[in-house]
Amino acid sequence: MAVASPAYLAQHGIPATPQELTSHRCIRFRFAGGRLYRWHFVRGVSNFDIDVAGPLTLSTPALMVDAALAGVGIAWVPDYYVIQHLEAGRLIHLLSEWSPAVPGACLYYPSNRHPPTALRLFTQAVRDWASANTK
Repeated sequence: MAVASPAYLAQHGIPATPQELTSHRCIRFRFAGGRLYRWHFVRGVSNFDIDVAGPLTLSTPALMVDAALAGVGIAWVPDYYVIQHLEAGRLIHLLSEWSPAVPGACLYYPSNRHPPTALRLFTQAVRDWASANTK
């Protein structure tokens, strides 16, 4: 979800559409492999990504939240990083009607007919935990 501090929004305005992010200071995320995260938006049948620009690129969502709290710009982070800040009014959720719903955590691993025992046991434990917590 896209979030920003009230101070940032007072100075720079609130984007009404994802396209308006091009005129804002966005806090970017870089994956460990070097690729930059493209912000993903969904609304009705519209489904697209935007490569935002900004003064800061980080590889840790917690630091992105800190930067947003400091008024550096708009950050795109998972909701569980910012729930307490949203509830306290320290951050504002932006473009909520464009934010895609995320069903939950996903586990990605290489396809292999004979996965290592540790991976097989771990994936089974995750499946068991998810099954027990969705009832």
